[in-house]
Amino acid sequence: METADSSADGPEAAGGPGETRPLPEASTVPAGVPAQDSPAQESPARGALQDDVEVHYGALAALYRLFDGRLREEPLEGPRPIGWTGHAEAVRALTDGRVHGDWEGLARLMVDPVAAGRPGDTEGEGAAADARRIRLIQAPEGTDPAGVVVKVVREQAAAGARTLVLAPAADALEPVLADLAGDPEILAARVETRDVPGCDDPRPERRVHEAVVRAVGAFSEQSRDAEIGRLRRELLWLEQWPRDRAALAAVRADQERRHGDLSAGEELTADEIRELRAAAAAAEQEAASVADTRDRLADDKRLAAEDAEGLRAEWEGLQEVADAATRTAEERTRVAEESNARYRALEQRAARGAAELEEARRRERSLVEELRRAEEALPEATAETERLSAASPEAAAAGHAAYYRMAAAESALAAERRNASLGQRLHLSRAHPELERLRKDLAALRREADDAATHARRLGEALEQAEVRRAELAAFLWGGDEQLAAAKREQQQLTAELDRAAADRDAALAEHRAHAELLAEAVELAAEAAEASGRARERDRAAAQRAAEAVRAHDQAAAEAERAAAEARTVAERAADSEAELERRRADSAEGVAADLAEVEAAAEAEARSRGHVREICGMDPDEAGERVLAGRRTAAMAAIERLLGHSRGLQDPADTGGSLAAAEPGTAQDGQEPAEEARTGGTAGSAASERLDPSGEVLLDSAAVVCGTAVGIAACQALATARFDTLVVADAGRITDGEFLIGAVRAGRWIMVGVEGQDTPAPDEDLEDHVSALAALHVAAASSEAGLEEAVESMTARLPIPANDLPRRRAGVRAEADRLLAGGLWEDRYRDAYEEALRSLPATGRAAEAPDPGRILLGAIADRLRRGPYGRAAATAPSLWEPPAGR
Repeated sequence: METADSSADGPEAAGGPGETRPLPEASTVPAGVPAQDSPAQESPARGALQDDVEVHYGALAALYRLFDGRLREEPLEGPRPIGWTGHAEAVRALTDGRVHGDWEGLARLMVDPVAAGRPGDTEGEGAAADARRIRLIQAPEGTDPAGVVVKVVREQAAAGARTLVLAPAADALEPVLADLAGDPEILAARVETRDVPGCDDPRPERRVHEAVVRAVGAFSEQSRDAEIGRLRRELLWLEQWPRDRAALAAVRADQERRHGDLSAGEELTADEIRELRAAAAAAEQEAASVADTRDRLADDKRLAAEDAEGLRAEWEGLQEVADAATRTAEERTRVAEESNARYRALEQRAARGAAELEEARRRERSLVEELRRAEEALPEATAETERLSAASPEAAAAGHAAYYRMAAAESALAAERRNASLGQRLHLSRAHPELERLRKDLAALRREADDAATHARRLGEALEQAEVRRAELAAFLWGGDEQLAAAKREQQQLTAELDRAAADRDAALAEHRAHAELLAEAVELAAEAAEASGRARERDRAAAQRAAEAVRAHDQAAAEAERAAAEARTVAERAADSEAELERRRADSAEGVAADLAEVEAAAEAEARSRGHVREICGMDPDEAGERVLAGRRTAAMAAIERLLGHSRGLQDPADTGGSLAAAEPGTAQDGQEPAEEARTGGTAGSAASERLDPSGEVLLDSAAVVCGTAVGIAACQALATARFDTLVVADAGRITDGEFLIGAVRAGRWIMVGVEGQDTPAPDEDLEDHVSALAALHVAAASSEAGLEEAVESMTARLPIPANDLPRRRAGVRAEADRLLAGGLWEDRYRDAYEEALRSLPATGRAAEAPDPGRILLGAIADRLRRGPYGRAAATAPSLWEPPAGR
């Protein structure tokens, strides 16, 4: 049965083979959707469908993000596995409307298969089977499902459609690949996965890290080589004729240009000869005029030299007078500076004397003050000395008395100890009370004796200091009068010396002023002499400059006369050479005309030959076809060559060509050799050579009509990131989950699922289900003050679609996972924010708005979208999508 939407009949509706185009952005109209269904004119039915898609698949995208976060919990060394990023991206492409085919048809298949199979416009019910958008096929009992898949693939290839074959695992593809490998009419390729080194995890999401496209099978080498040769010859002639036509036009234009150049050259040479003769006569006349100028300038040169010699003698005499005046001024300057130096020295000496006198007066005042203070302090110091002299013997007597008392106490204690028993001496029995009292008295007397001795010592030290102070004061008073008299004598000497220094300074100042007046007169005379000498020097320089200019003018005139004579001779020689060149050119032009005619004839023959080949290729004269037709033929030929060569690169062995595609095309016999064995027989996978020639498989994608791969492989293959196909064929469709199906479905315009009766979708990994349930329980327990973790785990486990007898085991697994997240701090540090972000990403429309707990939506998505794929839902609810098996 076909769906209601079959408006695009054939591969042209979704893009021909080899065509790739990027998924439209979320803000654009999805491919295949009518214009009236764009967001600006969205119908109510489409709006409800969009809400359902966002409700179901927004939760699935959030689940995939949580799965991927669990996979990447621990840092890995080496390449990272693909994980569930490809699944999440395919789901987002559906929710955003970024699909290659009819978004509404795909959306109805995923969320409402009944509506997808409901008849609508019956206009297309008689269309061919390969034009249907959605087809569900069940393999008959006892038949090989792979044979049904191959049959469908061949139907699509016969209609010219590019097909993507998707299977849940690689084992489901092997029979299909083996069948396609022997079909030379179908250019097939497979997506080959590469595992993380050292990883033995059976789950491809945790094992695969990248994938490449490899060739499958072979096609006719002879027909390919013949077609490549024909296309290359056609391309050669299509490119050669414009070159031959341009060459003919260039030869003719060059011939006309050379003939014109020869005629113009002869005319130019004749004109040049006439100009040279006239120039020779003018040069001879100029040479005679320049000779007369040279003779006149010789007299000017002699007169200028005589004038310069006289002015030089005058300047030298004035310079001698100026030098003598300068020497006199320098001598007087030296004398004036010496007198000034003496005056400065005497002035400094007088200043020092005044300072010393002031210092002597200050010392006298200080000494008088110190004597007054000493007289006042002497009686007090004497009284202190006497007081300490009286107290010191008393303190010594008190110390001796304390010492004697301490000695008496020690004697008493010793006597008491002698009377003590042996046990008391060894401290085995209690001591006599009198002994304890004597010990305490002795300790007190020792302290008293020590204090008395310390007091006596301190009084003795104070007495010594007081006696020293009194002696110092007495000595200072005794010698103070003598120091005061010495200070007064020093002041008298300094006053006399200061008077003498002032007199010497005044005399030196008068001498300096006299020398300064003499110096001013000498400087004035020297300046006048220097000025007169300078004026004479300027006159001498001007005369020397005039003489030099006369010499230069004479020399230039002489050189100009020589140059004019030489130029006259050169012009005459050039005129003779030009006449000879004119005769030679006239002889060569006759030979050139014959050679040009032969070259034009050869170019015309070549152009006529290539024109005939192009006329045969295009069916019309190339001038009538025009450049647009020729460019189209060239582009078509190059595209065909690239397609043929692109497919052969995946099968080529470099040993046949020396590792160079330029040496020989793949599969071509060279020097009598047979094509490579692999190229003749084909294979199911690319060789090491194909990996070197086309590492990612992008070249194979340009020509392959069928590409086969698993969902994880297609998601991990960079070359398929922007590839688009006309048809998606799903093998073992009952084992395909929604995310796996969408990885292929968003890249295709039609969807065909081939399944087996009774086939179920594999259950999700229990560790992932337990991980999401543990996250939900931790979230509920953290948000509620009443429910504990145990109640939250029990509530979340009850929502899992599992048998009742398996609940205790699964509940224990969820609780263990929750305990692990809590114990390691992973819930707080890593998963809390990620889980809350997943809940916030759920849409607030449709059924999601009615759900009391967003976590229920995530757990519900496991049952709705991971435990049952699109094939199983459509098989159960939309019988109109089914096609009867062949033979029934």
